[in-house]
Amino acid sequence: MRKTNWTGLLALAVGLGLAGASAVSAEERRGDWRDGGWGYRQDLRGDYRDLHVDHERAERLRAEIARDRWRLDEDLRCGRDGAARRDAAELARDERELRALGRDMYRDRRDVDRDQYRNGWRDDRRRW
Repeated sequence: MRKTNWTGLLALAVGLGLAGASAVSAEERRGDWRDGGWGYRQDLRGDYRDLHVDHERAERLRAEIARDRWRLDEDLRCGRDGAARRDAAELARDERELRALGRDMYRDRRDVDRDQYRNGWRDDRRRW
């Protein structure tokens, strides 16, 4: 009799455990970026950090471009053709890098706006 009680209790525990496990797996994940949870805030912070770093890099590039233009003008004025060619190539490289950084900053800003809109829209929808 004792053996059957233990077997019954074991079967009941296993059955309840399996039922609970399926409920846990079906539960919606919490903290996902899509539902405005912790992951969403981390994603948004990362986007803002990327924008801040990109703005600092753009300012450094603008200063470097100004120096390159000054050097190029000085080399052209003094007749140093070889140095002027090198300075012109460096200036073109820096300007290309600044344009690429501008495109990256645009995409980062668009991502921030999209994340903020998405979260706001989901919050409004939950109230209904």
